[in-house]
Amino acid sequence: MWAVARKMTYPVEITREGMNPTRQTRATARSGCPADALELLRTMPDEASVLIDGAQETVMVVNREGIVVYANPSVGRFLDVPFREVLGRPVSPLLVCVNTQACLIQQFPLHDARGVVLGRVVVLRPQLPAAEAARTADADGMAGRLLRALTRLDPHHQSFAELMPAILKMICRETGWPIGHVFVPSPEDAEVLVSAGIWHMGDRRFEEFERVTCGIRLHAGEGLPGRAMELQRPVWMTDVNLDAAFVRAALTSELGVHAGLAFPVYQRRQLVAVLEFFDTRAIRPDTALLATLEGVARQIGLLLEHRRQRTELDELAYTDALTGAGNRRRFDDALNTAYALARKEMPCTVCMFDMDHFKSINDRFGHAEGDRVLVETVHLVHRRLRGQDVLARIGGEEFAVVMFGTPLRDARKVAELLRRGIRSDIRLREFGVAVTASFGLAQADVARDADGGAVLERADAALYRAKRSGRNKVVVSI
Repeated sequence: MWAVARKMTYPVEITREGMNPTRQTRATARSGCPADALELLRTMPDEASVLIDGAQETVMVVNREGIVVYANPSVGRFLDVPFREVLGRPVSPLLVCVNTQACLIQQFPLHDARGVVLGRVVVLRPQLPAAEAARTADADGMAGRLLRALTRLDPHHQSFAELMPAILKMICRETGWPIGHVFVPSPEDAEVLVSAGIWHMGDRRFEEFERVTCGIRLHAGEGLPGRAMELQRPVWMTDVNLDAAFVRAALTSELGVHAGLAFPVYQRRQLVAVLEFFDTRAIRPDTALLATLEGVARQIGLLLEHRRQRTELDELAYTDALTGAGNRRRFDDALNTAYALARKEMPCTVCMFDMDHFKSINDRFGHAEGDRVLVETVHLVHRRLRGQDVLARIGGEEFAVVMFGTPLRDARKVAELLRRGIRSDIRLREFGVAVTASFGLAQADVARDADGGAVLERADAALYRAKRSGRNKVVVSI
């Protein structure tokens, strides 16, 4: 907080209600503050306002004449003056009454953009006992290390299942707690928590804990994670074995596990995980550690949100906007992968297909009807393909499928299935006229294909022959 105050070089406008710019002018006028308050506090950044108004430290802004023009809501912590009565008063008499044994007074000059001193910021902080100050410093150091480690993770290329073990390991090694476990809401019931991964420091007695814990299901309010879920805040148990509500007490007692804590992780205000940690010692709640882990939880939520946003951007970059199929970029990546796999003797086949007489559909029935035909065709094809196959729109009415691990004879059967499906299920609405498509196939062959592009050329040539020979056919590359 004091570091933020030190950097305040911006004049901002204040109010009795705080630093909300939407209510500044009228409230400042009513406050009876000197006129230069408007100049002194006019442009404070929003993030600084939030930090100052929410800080536990008392923060006052004083003008050139020593008059308080702003005080945050925690002013009553060290001063016997109500929050709303501090404004307009000289600061010196207020500070005389402060118990300097319990409070540290820090003052920083406040400049405008030209470097002219407009006043000063006064920060009142509690004087911590040496032991508590040391613990706070340790917690701050731990928090910094954990947050730096989190920023080094790669949410873009790692799934949730890959990220969480790394996060558990990181927290366990930093805190010294030997067991870390993550629960997530069940896909079937958001009020039920299911295991999603565990990490421990290699002690063989923890293997039984892992076996039992990974199969457990907890409802909101049940057990340590369920209570953290229900209360929406961290929960700490000095000794889980003494709590009748702890579901795994018999197991933890046998294994010599005692202290436990759990904290929820939220992403856009939605619970995404509950992390729990255990220690073989009975440890009393540590407020500094809890504050650290709450900060870590917020950072994990931001990390997961970043991953979600990147995934959405990737989907947009690789997806055809009209049909939802992959675009040419997605297809090229799949084609190159298929050729690389063919070099390792895994059969991969490229299937190209084109809607027959599609231009006449657009000309006679309109582009809206043509778009509908394309969308329904993509839906039909997706339903008949495997999850690993890639369908992409590579032209106006031209599509391609990369079938991984599929030899030409099997790919031909799939293409025939798709052709018949389009012929029977895709119809023009107005006249019920059937729509057809033509198919061309080529299996990647490193002996004859220099690269993936050569495979595509052979599939395209096969498609051209299907068109020339009457359409609504499947033709394989010679």
